[in-house]
Amino acid sequence: FFKQKTAYEIYQCDWSSDVCSSDLEQGLLDRRQDRFRSAKEEVWHHLFPGLPPEQIAAMTGFMRERQFAPHEYLMKEGEPSDGLFMVTEGRVAILLTTESGHQVRVRSMAPGTLIGEVGVVLGESRTASAQAEGACRAWWLGSAAFTEMASAAPELHRALVQSIVRLLAERLATTNRLLERVAQ
Repeated sequence: FFKQKTAYEIYQCDWSSDVCSSDLEQGLLDRRQDRFRSAKEEVWHHLFPGLPPEQIAAMTGFMRERQFAPHEYLMKEGEPSDGLFMVTEGRVAILLTTESGHQVRVRSMAPGTLIGEVGVVLGESRTASAQAEGACRAWWLGSAAFTEMASAAPELHRALVQSIVRLLAERLATTNRLLERVAQ
């Protein structure tokens, strides 16, 4: 009868309309808010370990939250790189186009990862396409905001760059392990 609400639906609630005088209902409200906070914080803290909540909040000031429908593209291979995405809800397929023009799914990205960082850092066009596998939410940081963050909030920029370096190192290590298996 009751549909389980997603963390985002809980976040979007108008909390004042849900509150009543009952302690039981207030307790339910508190648990719903806590569950959302912990799910949201888990994604941010995965990418930015040790970054205090107030700095995470400051980082979102440079970003914009976006929502994507199933199969909607977040970015397409070959297009100019105008920013990066931090996936917070849903899964995103990373697709490469073969020489014959067919798209091949390379991997699926879960919440708590960055996509589009290569183009932003290198200033080059998109190296792959990214498509929402289902409903998806992501925070978008435009290239101009990435540059602005370097001077306006250097500690946040440093945390973001460290996260990008760690993420790329993890992906390189994974690729190396796959290549070792193929070579055997």
